[in-house]
Formats: sequence, structure tokens, C-alpha cells
Amino acid sequence: MPTDVSTFSSDDIEEVEARLCEQYGSVDIGSADGSLREERTSTDRFSLTRGKYSGSFTATTEAPALSAMVAHGHHHWSTGGELGDSQDTPLLVRPGVDIRASWGATDFVVFTYDIPALERSARMLYGDDRLTVRFASGLPADRARGRYFHDLLASTVTYAPLLRDSELLQTSLHRMMAAALLECFAPSADPARRSDSVCSQQEGYRRARAFIDEHASEPITVDDIAAAASLSVRQLDDAVRSFSSGGVDAAAELRRARLDGAHRDLIRGDPTRGDTVGAIALRWGFAPSNFARAYRTTHGASPRQTLNR
Repeated sequence: MPTDVSTFSSDDIEEVEARLCEQYGSVDIGSADGSLREERTSTDRFSLTRGKYSGSFTATTEAPALSAMVAHGHHHWSTGGELGDSQDTPLLVRPGVDIRASWGATDFVVFTYDIPALERSARMLYGDDRLTVRFASGLPADRARGRYFHDLLASTVTYAPLLRDSELLQTSLHRMMAAALLECFAPSADPARRSDSVCSQQEGYRRARAFIDEHASEPITVDDIAAAASLSVRQLDDAVRSFSSGGVDAAAELRRARLDGAHRDLIRGDPTRGDTVGAIALRWGFAPSNFARAYRTTHGASPRQTLNR
């Protein structure tokens, strides 16, 4: 998956205004000075932008893309008759829907979705090949799901520096953010729902487990496993919960397989040859900052202890 990283940083108010106009259309700068710093990581299925703005401005625009945003600082918005503050509630910016925002000193994170890729994930998730993804609201379905999505999106900044070096991490992040969006912001159309017999669930689980065992080291997602097992993602989760040890869902089953693969690499690794915990973590799609805790929970020792034994 091609990855591009671009940055913008300026304390020149004219450069900042030009950049904001390019992104937001109609902009009214409310301060004589200000600064903007952004870093954007782009793939063919999503882009992740983290940035910091100081100063103040208001913007009115018709959104060109589907994006989710959280902010810490001053960021008030109105769209489609709804009002919000991105510090407390994530904002879903919908294509073609006018939005007016008031900015002050703000740290922000924006995840922009490729709609065809999101739609493929939605159809696989719900087992509905005709599903078209549209959202009637820029607000989450309820407060609890809004808080979950807010915290999840804010945490993606830890992944940004690692995405260029790990295609597996890219695919995992895309799948996680697509599923979170579809669960936290209600689509306009209700998806269809299919059911399976116990026998077909068992056979589906067998196909899924074989696919995981063969491809866990590759940048596959739960959607790929479901396709290989000829199930929707919901059917796959039901099958995995029914027949896996521990009753986990498909994402946890894949994660466990990757932790096992990392465990094997750590045992075979040799620090004198340059093997490191960080490199092995990335190879198996884990951010190094999260890997040690997950590994210790599963294998009862730190990855460094396993590598150095």
C-alpha cells in the first residue's frame, strides 16, 4: 500500500491563511498572527492528519470528503442543524454537507476515509452486497459510543510515525477505524442480516482458522478472513466465538495468531544479529508502545526477556 507523508509548518499569517483557504474554502482570520503545523500520512484507503493551530479563525465549507475529527482546545462547529464541540464529541464531516467552524488554539486529529474502501468494509461487515454507506448525522449514535470513538481517534497519533514502515499496521488501522465508524455513527440505511446453522458456522470457522494460520504474517484484515470463509463479518464473529478457545471474536483471534508469530520470531531472534523487539513488533503489525503489554499478557514474560534468553 503506497504511503505518502507530507508536512506543513508556518508562523506567517498569510501562508497560514492561504493554507486554511485551500483546505476549508471561505476563511475569516480573526487574529493578526497565528501558526499552523500539520503532518499528514496518506494511503490509498485513508489519510491521518495531526496538527496544531494557534490564533483564531472561522471557516464555512462544503466538505469534499468523509472525515472524522477530534480536537483539544477551541473548536466549535455547526452542520445540518447540529451543534458540537470536538473536544467533547467527535465530529463526522460528511461530503456535500455545509459546515461552519470556529477555531482557536487547537490540537486536532482528522481521519479521512476513502468511501469506496469504507463501503467494501461495510458490505463485508454486514453481509449486505448492496449496502450504500451514508450518514444522516454528524454526531455519534449515543454518548457512550461517542466517547469510545473520540478516544480511539485521539489514540491514532501514536500510529502515525509507524505507518510508513508497516503495511500490516496500515491495514489493521484502516479496518479498526472503518468498523468503529460504522458502529458509532449510525448509517442512514439499515443493513440486511443473515444467519447460519451450527454446521455451516463450524465449517466457516474451519476455513477462517486455516486462512489465519496461513496468512497471519501478511497485511490481512477481518474482512479478508470473512471473504475466505464465505461469511459476513458478523457471521464470522459468531462462528469464532462459538468454536474458538476463549470465545473471542475474529479480530482477537487474528491478534492472538500474530502474537504467537511474534513469539516464535523472538525465540528465534538474536540481538547480536541486530534483531530488536521493535522490528519484530512492526513485522507483526503491532505498535511497539502497545506490544509489550499485549505480549506479556499472552505469554507471561516481556518480549525483551524472550529475545535475550
